Amino acid sequence: MSRNLFSVFLAVLSFCILWTPLWADPADDYYREANTFFTNKDYQRAFDAYQGAIPFDTNPYRAYLGMGNSEYFLNDKIKAVEYLQKSYDLFKDEKVAAFIAKIKATIPPPKTPLFVKAENLLKDKLYKQAIPLLKEVEQYESTNLKAFYDMGYCYYELGNKPEATLNFAYYEAKTNDPAVVALLTKMKSELSVDDREWVDAQVELGPPFSPPFHFSGIGIRFEPSFQLTSLKDFNAFVAEMTKTAAAAAVTDSSFTFSAGAPPGGLAIELNPYVQVSEDLEVGLSFGALFLGQLTASYTAQNQLEQGNAAISYGVTEAGISIRSEMVRLYKNKIKFFIEADPTLFMTNVSTANSEVSNSTPNSGFDFPMVTGNFNSSGVGARFKLGVDWKPLPNSIVSGFLGFQMAQVQGFSGSGLVPGATAGSTVSTPGQLETVQGPNGTRIIFVPTGGFVPGASPLTLDLSGVIIGADFTILL
Repeated sequence: MSRNLFSVFLAVLSFCILWTPLWADPADDYYREANTFFTNKDYQRAFDAYQGAIPFDTNPYRAYLGMGNSEYFLNDKIKAVEYLQKSYDLFKDEKVAAFIAKIKATIPPPKTPLFVKAENLLKDKLYKQAIPLLKEVEQYESTNLKAFYDMGYCYYELGNKPEATLNFAYYEAKTNDPAVVALLTKMKSELSVDDREWVDAQVELGPPFSPPFHFSGIGIRFEPSFQLTSLKDFNAFVAEMTKTAAAAAVTDSSFTFSAGAPPGGLAIELNPYVQVSEDLEVGLSFGALFLGQLTASYTAQNQLEQGNAAISYGVTEAGISIRSEMVRLYKNKIKFFIEADPTLFMTNVSTANSEVSNSTPNSGFDFPMVTGNFNSSGVGARFKLGVDWKPLPNSIVSGFLGFQMAQVQGFSGSGLVPGATAGSTVSTPGQLETVQGPNGTRIIFVPTGGFVPGASPLTLDLSGVIIGADFTILL
């Protein structure tokens, strides 16, 4: 550093003298003599010559600059700062200001009783006891850079490499001490990517330092996704009702009909997991799928007859998630993964039919003649392929594409059906089934103990493509 400062000084001083007019005052003779002494590294005589120029120079910033540099090479940094500051006050040269700051950073402040006590503990190898005192020194005496070096040494001896590296790095950034550079390079190479980034960020921000994040191996994912679903029996039922409506419209021009089943729905999942190895995570999954409703309505006989029906779905999930990270890129911040989730689906199908309590129900149309709740459960699985991105040490953002295979059958429960008298209803246990009608698959209600030839259990088919994202917090 001394050689560089020497070169800078000569360049600045040469510029000043070369541009001095030939008829300049006697100060020029002092500057030429001082420069000669300085070039020959006779710093004391150079200082005297620069000082001699002051009475003859109306703006002696060059004299103070030379005096400050001479004192620096005479190892009196305090006086060097004093004269360099005078030069800067007379001529605002930012290079001089930067030089002053660097010199100040290398001047050890007066040792306070607290710092002396901390250093005595360090000498006695009482590193744990010294650390709290050094933290106080760092907080209230931030110019005492030796405290950061001592703190790094304490953490190094205690085996805390991230904290040791941080304090050494901050000390080196402020002092440019070449004795620390090699040690710092070695210590950084032994840290994880996250710890290296934490060190760099903390050095840039400066003290007080925030603690590093260390992953415990436990995380929690929040996963919103959109799931396309087959709903094969329900879509077949919509198609059957549509064909039946088209046939009815032939004989009644006022007949209108509309029906539709949801193509899919929004799913929300919570997934706590544990990292069992570097490439494998195992966890639990809990979630819900919001499918909406199948709706149907009709009017006939110039709106003298009308009816509407709805089938709504409730799906909750619980299972196991197994995720393997296959490929890692960009310092492990981007990871490609595959995941398999065996899952138990607990489902509810609710039916509503306005004709159940109608005094003159149009039982000839195809709505299920029941209003009630029916439950079932089944086992399925989903498979995902996606990519993780780690923007922060304690968080992960993921995107994925997957496929779900799941079918739930045998919905049983109880519902209201038309009673013996017009407009009355009766609560009856039973199950939802499908049967082939003249125009396709129909959904019907079969009371317990009843039998309909050719009927089979209703199937809620949840199979389909999944598109989603994960937001993960690492604990």
